[in-house]
Amino acid sequence: MNELMNILFAPANVALSAFLGLLFLYWIFNIISGIEIDSDFDVDLDLDLDTEFEFSNLSNAEIQKDHLSKNQLKGWQKVLVYFNFVDLPFMFTFTSWIFTWWALTISLTYFTDSAHSDFGIALCIMLMFPSLLLNKWITSPFKSFFRHLQKDGDKAHKFEGKTGLLLSNISGDKIGNVRLKINDDTLTVYGKSLDGTSINTDDEVIIINQSDDKKYYYIKQF
Repeated sequence: MNELMNILFAPANVALSAFLGLLFLYWIFNIISGIEIDSDFDVDLDLDLDTEFEFSNLSNAEIQKDHLSKNQLKGWQKVLVYFNFVDLPFMFTFTSWIFTWWALTISLTYFTDSAHSDFGIALCIMLMFPSLLLNKWITSPFKSFFRHLQKDGDKAHKFEGKTGLLLSNISGDKIGNVRLKINDDTLTVYGKSLDGTSINTDDEVIIINQSDDKKYYYIKQF
């Protein structure tokens, strides 16, 4: 036991071990309490102009590939898409990546006996990119699961006529996220101003109808 603790909290491993512990507490709190935690992460998509990333509702944030096109994305956003921070809840992919990075670092520093050396710290840093590649492979099978889960969720609820809170400023053709509370479920859908008028963050809005391409809903201030 002492040897295990010595490895986990060695200089090369302590940062990832502590961070993974915080993520573990985060998920336990969410599972037990059922309370939604706002961590200021949100995905705000402007389909016609550009793609912006804002921070709100971190655990449920999800970028869907069919809302994106390559010419809309900046370099770092393409990285997020490539490494499966797309079509999956952000915190699911992020936690999986940290765990993968931590597991690789623990294993290699143990077998190379470098957990207490500068080489071990350098090894931890160097494993960041390989862990992203491995995590991409690990999380890929979950895409179809979450896509099917989201599809079933959409069928289970009728959004037209429901009210919710807008999570970002929109106007014209800009699209933002709308948080809805339906029964015991908290859901997020894409919304676009019905007549192009400006609607501000945290304004209460009502869902009018769905767009012809099924990608977002027309909304207006309630």
